[in-house]
Amino acid sequence: MNWLWFALLAMVLFSFSNIILKVILSGFISTEKIPLEKFILAGGAVVVALAVIYLLFFRHINLASPTIQMIAAFIALGAGAFLFFVLAMREGKVALVAAALSLGTAVTAALTAFFFHEQFSLKEIGAMVLAVASVVLLAL
Repeated sequence: MNWLWFALLAMVLFSFSNIILKVILSGFISTEKIPLEKFILAGGAVVVALAVIYLLFFRHINLASPTIQMIAAFIALGAGAFLFFVLAMREGKVALVAAALSLGTAVTAALTAFFFHEQFSLKEIGAMVLAVASVVLLAL
């Protein structure tokens, strides 16, 4: 049951970070004239380049290994998700963006059922259906 406490703490921290991000994106805090999307992409590219240089020259890791490729895919997907998250936060209401992100639960469940053959009880499926319905109602 420790996982639940960790998840709840992560949710609280993400909630506060959403508020801070909205404050930044709303112009309450002056930012440079660089478009945010370009800044995020450039920053991500620098981080990836530094990580590759570190792995190649200081850790002597084979970048062709399946594990490294999966890690790279994880980082790329996470960076793309963060970019779209920032764009959504800039344009939308914080609560609605957060609600839309909660659809990740149902999407993750569908993906784990497909890839890992996980099975869910009728109660769990019903809860996910209700969660999706609540987000749809909020977004309308």
